[in-house]
Amino acid sequence: MPMTERDYETVGYVISGRAELELEGQTVRLEPGDSWLVPAGARHTYRILEPLTAVEATAPPAQVHGRDRAQTGKASAPAKAKDS
Repeated sequence: MPMTERDYETVGYVISGRAELELEGQTVRLEPGDSWLVPAGARHTYRILEPLTAVEATAPPAQVHGRDRAQTGKASAPAKAKDS
């Protein structure tokens, strides 16, 4: 995948599977239990090595200022919490 840079910070956590994150010229292997941080403005790309389940969050949140709408044409709906 081509390198990209975003104007927001991304953090993530691998639940299952494996991937590589290339970040500013450094390659980090991501496996279950690993977390990662991509600072705003950092050049990066991901390479999925096997089916991957991960949680990813951005700061500011995706819906702020219609950020996802500008990039994909539609905004992501925020996740809803389950009642206990």
